[in-house]
Amino acid sequence: MRHLRQAYGLRPADEMDLPPALSPERLLALHKLGIKWIGHYPNDLDWLNKDVSLSHGDKIRNQPGDSAKAIVLASDHTTITGHAHRGEYASRTIFTMSGIKTIEAWLVACTCWIDGRVPGQADRRQWQNGCAIVRYTDDWYNLNTVLIKEDKALLGMRLYEGRDRLDDLRKALPDWNW
Repeated sequence: MRHLRQAYGLRPADEMDLPPALSPERLLALHKLGIKWIGHYPNDLDWLNKDVSLSHGDKIRNQPGDSAKAIVLASDHTTITGHAHRGEYASRTIFTMSGIKTIEAWLVACTCWIDGRVPGQADRRQWQNGCAIVRYTDDWYNLNTVLIKEDKALLGMRLYEGRDRLDDLRKALPDWNW
């Protein structure tokens, strides 16, 4: 909005029901991939079901495990966030008139560079790579973390290995401004 105010909110005439043309969700074609965009950080709270919320998050503590602990102690429902860029988990059980309820806090590791290329508060951050897969219904959920170490991830019993694709992309797109 600061640098191209005239284009802010611009939509093609034949796709007025879609997000603006220069929005992240349109530029990434998330509507074609079936991915729901949750914007409005830091007020980006969304709900998977009646017991589980998703947000970028805003709580972070210095010591590993303390961020999840702070979230679970302050919440009355399960929370999944990514603000800390590290994997953490904490849970507590509460006893209510309608029964036992488990409240969990999941901080999902990040999918960005953790070698200093992405700016952060300190040079030696406690970041890890990873993601999460959440399966849920209206009244149930299960979260599985997928850790990424040394460019490898184990999902189920299959090992996935990342590799640098820059040379492949240069060959496939020789006219691109590399």
